[in-house]
Amino acid sequence: MKAVWKKSPYSYHVFLENGEYKLVHIDDIREEVSEECSNCDGSGYVYGDEEYNDCYNDDNEECEECDGSGEITRYINKQKGEDLGTLTDLYLDLPNRAENRFTDDWTKTFDIRIGKPVTMPMDKCNWSTQDCAAAGLHFTSDQIHYVGCGDQSILVLINPMKVVGIGEHKGRCYEYLPIMTVPREEATSILHDLDFDTLALDEHYVVSELENLNETVQSNFAAETQKYNFNLPHISSAEINRIIMSLDDMKDALSGRISELD
Repeated sequence: MKAVWKKSPYSYHVFLENGEYKLVHIDDIREEVSEECSNCDGSGYVYGDEEYNDCYNDDNEECEECDGSGEITRYINKQKGEDLGTLTDLYLDLPNRAENRFTDDWTKTFDIRIGKPVTMPMDKCNWSTQDCAAAGLHFTSDQIHYVGCGDQSILVLINPMKVVGIGEHKGRCYEYLPIMTVPREEATSILHDLDFDTLALDEHYVVSELENLNETVQSNFAAETQKYNFNLPHISSAEINRIIMSLDDMKDALSGRISELD
């Protein structure tokens, strides 16, 4: 929806009818209809009570139901079946669904769910460039057929700061976000599609990562540079403030994309 169609998932509902799912734009769920006002039989006026008539010398008063127009407007449902909610609501609820539970093929201990970050302790990872180093959360490039590590392939988002090693064919990290299941034979074509905008896949996670990075910059920038063995010159407080402002601008821009509707 976001990566290819460039549409907002907030604007689409999923309906279930006779065992089939269908996407419906919010504007196509209900329609506005006008009908004769039953309170005044379409005249726009109703007979006033005697006390009112004595005071104002008027046998009729404007109908309150239709404001004197003789018609009322109401909305009726155009769609049949059960409204399961918006695409956004359903995606954010994926981690709570029993059918969305996977594990790894090697240890069979990890809890892997679409929409929920998968993590392991950094100090338990193998920080090397070996392809087959076991310790770490493994990932591969778009050549998904290279990896035969289970019966379900998934696409993941990874913060480069959380990568612990890149080999010739595979890499390892200590956290990734599963964003979608995908047939293995389709993964390469999806990621090679120039219209497929990977940055649009999960802005919520990206914004969260930017917020964490912002906190890191503000609280302990020097310690982080030592942790990751960065060889950086001294950074002044003014430069750190500029970095923080840039991160805030990036977060605001991405947050704007989240709330944008058609």
